[in-house]
Amino acid sequence: MKKFKKFLGLAMLLLCAVVSFKIFSDNNIVSKAATIVNRMATPALNYAYADDTGEVTVSFKGVKNAQKYRVYRKTAKTSWRRIKDTTTTKIIDRTAKKNVTYYYTVRAIRYSKNKELLSSFVRNGIKSRNLNPAKPTVKSAKASSEGITVKWSATKNTTKYALYRRESGVKTWKRIATTTKTSSVDKNASFGKVYYYTVRAIRVFDRVEYYSPYNKTGIAGVSYYPAQPNVTLAIFKSNAAHVTWTKSNSASYYRVLRKTAGGSFEEIKTTTSTCLIDETAKDYCAYYYTVQAVNNEYGTNYYSAYNKNGLLMSRSTSDFKLENITLKFGKPVLKWNNYNNAEGYVIYRKRTNESDSTYVQIKNIKFKNITTYIDTDASKHTEYTYVVKPYFADVDNSNLYAIGTINTCDGESKTNVNPNPTKCPKKNTCEQKKDVCEPKATSKPTKENESAQQIFDNIYDEDTVNKKISVIGDSISTFSGYSSSNNYYPKGNVDSANEIWWKKAANSLGMDICKINALSGRRLTTTKTGNTSAVEKCTNVTSNGEEPDVIISFVGVNDFINGVELGRMSSSKVNLTSAVSSNTTKFVDAYCVMINKLRSNYPDAKIVICTLPTGCVDSKNKNGDSIATWNNQIKQVANAFGLNTIKFDKSNMSSANRSCATIDGIHPNSKGQEYLANRAVADLQHIF
Repeated sequence: MKKFKKFLGLAMLLLCAVVSFKIFSDNNIVSKAATIVNRMATPALNYAYADDTGEVTVSFKGVKNAQKYRVYRKTAKTSWRRIKDTTTTKIIDRTAKKNVTYYYTVRAIRYSKNKELLSSFVRNGIKSRNLNPAKPTVKSAKASSEGITVKWSATKNTTKYALYRRESGVKTWKRIATTTKTSSVDKNASFGKVYYYTVRAIRVFDRVEYYSPYNKTGIAGVSYYPAQPNVTLAIFKSNAAHVTWTKSNSASYYRVLRKTAGGSFEEIKTTTSTCLIDETAKDYCAYYYTVQAVNNEYGTNYYSAYNKNGLLMSRSTSDFKLENITLKFGKPVLKWNNYNNAEGYVIYRKRTNESDSTYVQIKNIKFKNITTYIDTDASKHTEYTYVVKPYFADVDNSNLYAIGTINTCDGESKTNVNPNPTKCPKKNTCEQKKDVCEPKATSKPTKENESAQQIFDNIYDEDTVNKKISVIGDSISTFSGYSSSNNYYPKGNVDSANEIWWKKAANSLGMDICKINALSGRRLTTTKTGNTSAVEKCTNVTSNGEEPDVIISFVGVNDFINGVELGRMSSSKVNLTSAVSSNTTKFVDAYCVMINKLRSNYPDAKIVICTLPTGCVDSKNKNGDSIATWNNQIKQVANAFGLNTIKFDKSNMSSANRSCATIDGIHPNSKGQEYLANRAVADLQHIF
């Protein structure tokens, strides 16, 4: 009986051990000895960093012959437990809790004869750490004519800062700026409204953003400075300068300032109106006008900001004419009258009968006595419309212009199709009637006038003029003095920056170039050695501290040529709200990451992405993908993010035209750049 009890006790003990071993092996790092093989190296642990939500990013090094990896976690009070199997060398532990310290370790796995073979592991693991910077202290929010300037303390281990604002009575914070400085100006603060401001420090590590805590109450700021008025018209007509500007709702009155070229602004008059007739102005003098609003309802004069460059006074359109347009050896010859005091002339051209053709600058004549131009680039059997504009002093393209058309097939021409449309108010309108401040036309324009004015407006659209453009691109968009030293142009037959597509488009729309971030050989993805990819270098699109109004991304040709994996938008929707992605080697994923970075750094800028030009490169790459397939995914990315596109795949750069449109089958020559510019202008006009 005693032997039987002893046997029974041993059997029960053995059974408990087996059960315990089974439970322990399923959930913990220990497993059957038969499956533990030390032929694979032990994965080395890189880091385990927690963000402000508690989620931990764990990174480790891959080992040879491993088919996947098993990640384990424990705390100081618990044993190792398996949390995830993965084929990547970086995972995010989304089950981790905030303010808890964890330890992580990893085993490599491979399979042989249906057996799971595991490597050894780092016994102590790696401790999770918090990369979030310290909370910045918001020091002040003081108003000035520029806006409300918010200042805060610097924090260690910080890449950049995010400034947030909320209105009084509103609980939700809105991010209004991102900067590397410890101050920022809120230029959109409304007069007399109380705002609260707070700041978060951001540390970027391995393409992940770690945010600091923030002051949830914020610091208050209020501005009694009126909004800046903008001069909309300064034109010399009827022996006086007519000046109009936008209304500032909080202005008690306005100061009108004037200067000559090279001089300084001086006040010439104060008024409660939004227009002024300056009878002391002299024709053909380079006057610049600006306006400053003043509010004095609180017993103190609060002065608005003002345009420190001012608006150059232009001239009436009545005196400048095209004498004729004729054909010489099949090429249009333009002749005009020499306008008094003009420093030179700028010539624009478009194809009259093509709906998507837009004006492009073709010549800048910098000699005042030259009044003839031969368009040697004009094609046969084509009707062109030309615009000639004189410019004065140091500023070109005043409101003075003349328009004419000619058909290179039969030589039929028409000149001066704009018999003086004017935007100038009648003399003394503002002085006699204080409540009538909008400019009035001197006569009802004819249909011909309206057509001419519409043509002129196409050259400088009010919604695009003075807007700043930045471009992210590759060698197609490079040019010396604008992009990095690694330039493709002018190696071919493109001799001037004015021939590059982005400069042509900017000139046609009256826009300014902010930053050209273009590099030869650049890819969007991180599939090439060196930190040159667009997704890694996309955030540098500012110039002298100025941010762009429009960011154009024209990248992907090098990814396509080199057979980078395309990816699909359907698998990247997670990136629509995420600032980072673990995979920027696929084209579509990398595009999503770049868009999120640009939105984060430039929340007020319009982002426009370009399709790839059809016919510039081989129809298919080594993966068998076609340009059309890639462009379809680019358009899907744009649709998912609600972005506009410039459809270069609709340009005339077909295989049949490749010899005359490109230098080497890839890089556009001057005519190819013109195709791109026309397409860019047409699509940008729809955006605004």
